[in-house]
Amino acid sequence: MKLTISVSDGQLINVDVSESLTLGDLKAYIQAETELEPQHQKLTVDGKLLTSETQTLSELGLKDDDLLVLDVGSISTNEPVPAAATHPPPQSTGGSDRFNLTSEQAEKFRTELLGNEVLVKSLKRFRPNITELLANPAAFLEYATTNLRNDMKVEAMAIEMNPEDPENQARILQSIRQEQIDRNYQLAHDITPEAFTRINMLYVKMIVNGHELNAFIDTGAAVSIISPKVAESVGISHLIDKRFHGEAVGVGRLKIEGKIHSVPIRFPNSDIALPASFSVIDGLMDFLIGLDLMRRHKCIIDLERHIMVTGGSIEVPFLSDVEVEKIVGDQLGFKDLLDTIPKATTSKATTDSVAKPMTASASSSQTSSARSSAFPEKDIKILVDLGFTRSDAIRALHQCNGNVDVAASLLFQ
Repeated sequence: MKLTISVSDGQLINVDVSESLTLGDLKAYIQAETELEPQHQKLTVDGKLLTSETQTLSELGLKDDDLLVLDVGSISTNEPVPAAATHPPPQSTGGSDRFNLTSEQAEKFRTELLGNEVLVKSLKRFRPNITELLANPAAFLEYATTNLRNDMKVEAMAIEMNPEDPENQARILQSIRQEQIDRNYQLAHDITPEAFTRINMLYVKMIVNGHELNAFIDTGAAVSIISPKVAESVGISHLIDKRFHGEAVGVGRLKIEGKIHSVPIRFPNSDIALPASFSVIDGLMDFLIGLDLMRRHKCIIDLERHIMVTGGSIEVPFLSDVEVEKIVGDQLGFKDLLDTIPKATTSKATTDSVAKPMTASASSSQTSSARSSAFPEKDIKILVDLGFTRSDAIRALHQCNGNVDVAASLLFQ
């Protein structure tokens, strides 16, 4: 529910809150924004004074986009500030952000709590089921709109009453650190918002033996790679020299099936053919351009112009984000690929921290076994040999319908 609060001094406050929020909690939110204590707040809507602080906003008849008028004219300007206000409890800092009570804000705070073991342990003293609430976003949202504020007040009072207690000292330190992290997070959002978006890898169109391919540009790969499947599809598999078999060592280990010593390649916007050699490796990428070819043809990656300059004069545009996402999406066989990829390690940490107290080891073992049995052991081993954990390998295979190549690409991004 979006509300606009017009303060009598001319200030406008836009809020987005749950319709199940009580009037008392709304006043507490306004206090965080205006430093105006709830007992001095006179809220009216359509000329009607709102007085029942225990009723929810919907019960009071408030609707989306309603305008509330806040009268501050009756407040004495020389009223003393309570002494407690000069020493706010550690957890109250940033409270307006944490108790906005939209589902997005509640989920953000739930994630913060999952990363704060000290505070969770403290809350568990008077909220024994806090772990179960944290494991269920919907249940936590309901808890956040009803009891969380009171629990946090009790926690803050406990710290104030005995600040020298070692556990309380640890909570204060944790709170300070979390505030620093939150400020750093907000700063990053303000000055480098692109750091929170998905970055796609670099691909170019390339023609090999008359067939157009999507080439993955990898400055971290020593050699260029083609898979046996792609080599066969473009008609150059008969050129594989199996005397050059071996083992590729990088993040993990993969078998080199051979080498194609020389094959002409060119780009769609140029008629110049360039010689290229490829190591034939199955289970990594279909077609990858590494440093060997980039050095040989003096490639320059120009991110400002979103092109790769080859041979001193050939300017090859990188594929757009839409094209790259379509390439990976087509390989997977379904649309919403990006939604299946974990956005941050925080999500994994969150899942792990919730799952441990909730799941018995026997159940966990059975689940892992059931998932792994759905995919060939050799496919799992290929990904594990690349340096990823077994659980990550199985998860990636599950997301990619068992396609090892796409799973490897997914894990590397």
